[in-house]
Amino acid sequence: MLEKPSKTVPALIGGIILGLLSSIPLVQFGNCACCLWVLLGGAIAAKMLINRSPVYPVQSGDGAVVGLLAGVVGSIVNLVIGVPMQLLFGQAFMMSFLERMRNLAGQDPNATAQIDQAIRMYQNRPFAEALGQALVYWLIGAIITMGFAALGGLLGVAFFEKRKGGPPQAYPPPPGYPPPPPSGYPTPPPGYPPAGPGAPYGGGGNP
Repeated sequence: MLEKPSKTVPALIGGIILGLLSSIPLVQFGNCACCLWVLLGGAIAAKMLINRSPVYPVQSGDGAVVGLLAGVVGSIVNLVIGVPMQLLFGQAFMMSFLERMRNLAGQDPNATAQIDQAIRMYQNRPFAEALGQALVYWLIGAIITMGFAALGGLLGVAFFEKRKGGPPQAYPPPPGYPPPPPSGYPTPPPGYPPAGPGAPYGGGGNP
């Protein structure tokens, strides 16, 4: 009996790709364009599943499942790589952003006072608070990632799977038996083949 290919390897590769692209600073901003890297990872997983399924056409449900699994893998990669990088560089990025905002505020005392308060808050924020906030953001992002990765799997099947219908039969149907006589062969007389214990086709009855 033919079996469908495993979704494990496509999900792992698609998830690692979307997880890395979503974790690298600056590159991760590609997700601002409708979760581009997440959709790409789900579509890659679906394409790999299609390539590993030479007999069975991959259905839309299979594409959604492998995309969802890729989203789970990508979220784990983001937890291991993205969250520490956010803790290391996120505060520095925010401080630089606030400094630019203060320069743009110019002589406005109210805006300058609010920006200075935000700067002091980020400078004195405890590590536990920063870690908790990063984990909350990660959890929300993981839910969104799994949903868009499943959508990417659906799109991958729609774009790359050209086969329709069910799987082909493993073996062609046998030809009719007995085969027809060759052209020009004389028609056998009525009552042929003979019946009996010694008949060539094992017929029963008395000779």
